[in-house]
This record gives sequence, structure tokens and C-alpha cells, in this order.
Amino acid sequence: MRTGHIFNIMVGSPSDVIDIARKAIEVINLWNVHHSEDKGIVLVPHHWSSSSYPSLKVNSAQGVINSQLVDKCDALVQNSELLQRIIPVEPPKKSQKLEKRGKRL
Repeated sequence: MRTGHIFNIMVGSPSDVIDIARKAIEVINLWNVHHSEDKGIVLVPHHWSSSSYPSLKVNSAQGVINSQLVDKCDALVQNSELLQRIIPVEPPKKSQKLEKRGKRL
């Protein structure tokens, strides 16, 4: 029987950049495939879209996420410019870009 360590990793991101969060989760899962056996470590990715559930005990959506995920995770991978550089995501198609007064935002 093998022994190892399990680390819960919170992938933090707002809903408008969910693609980047999915890529981060994909990278964490790939790390597990290639390294977990020899390192004796498993990283378990968590994201609010798949690892949280509605609750009436807390009065804010962020409070629910904090109590169900953030408080129980060992590390946080935050969606940031650095993460976007490490995990490239295809830019939105031209039709998906927001426009205001004829100018792209």
C-alpha cells in the first residue's frame, strides 16, 4: 500500500474568465498524471462552479464559497495575469468582444 499527501487546491476566478479556471484545473490534473505517483502527492482542484452548493446558512454567495471551499483548501491558485501567461487561452472571437460606442473595450 502506498501512502501520500492530498492537497486541496482552490482555483479562484470570477465567472467571466471561467475558461482560464478550466485550464488551470486541466494543468493540475495533468500534473497529477505525471508526478503524483513518484512524489507521493495528489493535488485536488476545486472551483466554485463545481465544488460548491447553495446554502441558507450564510448570507452572501462569497460567504458560501469561503465556508465550503476556501477555508478547507490548502492553497489558492488565483486567476491573474501571471496565470493567463502560463496557461494561454484563446481570445474571444470577434463577435464575442464587447463594443461600446463603436470602440472595442
